[in-house]
Amino acid sequence: MKFFSLFYITCILVFSSSVQAYEPFFTEDASTLEPGKYQLDLYFYNIFEKSDPNPQFKSLSTDAEDQIFFGADRSIAFPITISRGITNNVEASFGLVYYQQPNGSYFPIANWQLGAKYRFYGNGENSFSFAVRPYLNLPETQNQQIAGLGMAKIGGGSNLIASYYGEQFDFYLNADVTYAPYNENIPMGTDLNPDNRTTLYTFGIAPVWKVNPKFKIGFDIALVSAIANSDSPFNTSLQFGFLYSIRPDIDLVASYLRTSHLLTNNFVEGPHSSIGKMGVSIRF
Repeated sequence: MKFFSLFYITCILVFSSSVQAYEPFFTEDASTLEPGKYQLDLYFYNIFEKSDPNPQFKSLSTDAEDQIFFGADRSIAFPITISRGITNNVEASFGLVYYQQPNGSYFPIANWQLGAKYRFYGNGENSFSFAVRPYLNLPETQNQQIAGLGMAKIGGGSNLIASYYGEQFDFYLNADVTYAPYNENIPMGTDLNPDNRTTLYTFGIAPVWKVNPKFKIGFDIALVSAIANSDSPFNTSLQFGFLYSIRPDIDLVASYLRTSHLLTNNFVEGPHSSIGKMGVSIRF
């Protein structure tokens, strides 16, 4: 159960939706889109086979971009997010995920999310900036919760964002709280009798190296609440990624993420989960 809890909570918290952040890093920055401008994020991700030293339990998978998957085995999906600048310091976003795998007798699109980011200090380009991003997670169907594609109750939360923008390096800090209820009368993925926290927290930091005007490299580390009441308070996730701007309005991104209980040999020997992601961000 601790293994199941680790990966479920990582899905919910670590990947707070990154609308105008340096994709594909999961720690969000404080910048916002210009008024009237749009950004379309199209991504593909693949949850690899997990390493589990106790084979009698199935591994539980994580997901990217605040898109929740807590079923067993593999997942292949396509997150899509559209964002629009409302004012000089406010943007709104809408996201969903199309699941190619797993599939079944349920609708393959899930993880509908509405969000807004308000930058209340700084210009999002130089020195320090601070923002807050509330979001609403719409409920899934009962069959989707049973399949592990999300929770069959409405949820939401808010992310407090701090950013420092330098000439060669940027630094992002996030503190997120999420209310994540679920239908207790049906299974959550493989968990038939869930006894989980519904108020969850994450704390993330991400340094980003601006190698040149077109190429950026970043690293994320996050502490996330354990969802099971019987589990240790926090788990750890690490991610490495890069961004390449082929044009000022088009970015190509790729990343590799691994998550496990602690920064111990679990990251090498398991239990852990590995996720590959690539995609494109287009502004217009």
